[in-house]
Amino acid sequence: MAVSLSMKINGLDELVANANKAGSDMRRLLLQSMTKATTMIKEDAKAIRSGSFKNRTGTLRRSIVARTHSAERGTVSTDVPYSTHVEFGTKPHTIYPRNKRFLAFKAASGKMVFARKVNHPGSRPYPYMRPAMENNQRQILEEYEKVAQIVISNMAK
Repeated sequence: MAVSLSMKINGLDELVANANKAGSDMRRLLLQSMTKATTMIKEDAKAIRSGSFKNRTGTLRRSIVARTHSAERGTVSTDVPYSTHVEFGTKPHTIYPRNKRFLAFKAASGKMVFARKVNHPGSRPYPYMRPAMENNQRQILEEYEKVAQIVISNMAK
């Protein structure tokens, strides 16, 4: 399962319904705002900050993408299978081999270890999507307020 953050701006459907009064630029402005919003969240989610997850290979960070589906809806997501484990952490669990009889891995000492099962202690969460949304919420609202002011100004003409 991958991590995906979906964003829908409530109330925009009413605004879009009045597009003929507001002028033809409104849809374009809203689309630009959604693109800016999803890009801000994506860049923030990729940022390296203290307490964030270790960037061993960079795969998770490189996989974070932003998509603008419409003026009202955008997503920031990743399709890396372990992304939910990073975002939410894991509970203690037992790991069994899938295709072989033994698990094989290097211990901290460098010695190869073989086991029929391993009791994993779990891992703490390293949230990166939720904080990215929270960190940018004010700027996103400000971006949409600018568009609303333009629309109101155009409707008053």
